[in-house]
Amino acid sequence: MLYWQLSDGHRHYDLTATADRETLTVEVTGADSDGRIIAHLTGTVPRADLSVLARLLAAAADPGAQPQSMRTPPVQRGRSWSAEETALVTRLHRDGLEVEDIAASLGRTANSIRYKLHALGLGPRPGPKQPPAYTMDDLRQEHPNSHRRWTPEEEQRLARRAAEGATVPELAAEFGRNENGITARLARLEQRP
Repeated sequence: MLYWQLSDGHRHYDLTATADRETLTVEVTGADSDGRIIAHLTGTVPRADLSVLARLLAAAADPGAQPQSMRTPPVQRGRSWSAEETALVTRLHRDGLEVEDIAASLGRTANSIRYKLHALGLGPRPGPKQPPAYTMDDLRQEHPNSHRRWTPEEEQRLARRAAEGATVPELAAEFGRNENGITARLARLEQRP
């Protein structure tokens, strides 16, 4: 299972994805600054089509865009890796591009990119993925404030309690969040000027 979060200060989005060899099942949940759900999207898409779908969504998000057809390079299966392609896949991965986008730009399958990244020591060994271990409701049963926005008052109280010597498990219980959330927020507070 893969999990991402994105927040712009007014909206917070969570994306959970599970994958098998052929498909990716995604769930996107968006909330406003008060924690009200404003968006919910679920579905399954063939993994090979993710980069096309990403391009399509990006085009749809552009208010000045005109509908048009988009083409992707054909996938060439079973060919050897050149030194230039190996260098390019390494650079694109380090630049943060998703596997599907790298695959589309090189005209290869996403799995071939995953195996190449693994061979280069840049990614895990590809294999079957496990189903989602939990949902947002599951998380909030144990940690009621899981994935909710931090208020400035909560951040001040967290910093004060940490300075007083409260442990991460104590802070997690006090703030209704998991220990990773507490640790991440403390690190973020230390980075602020």
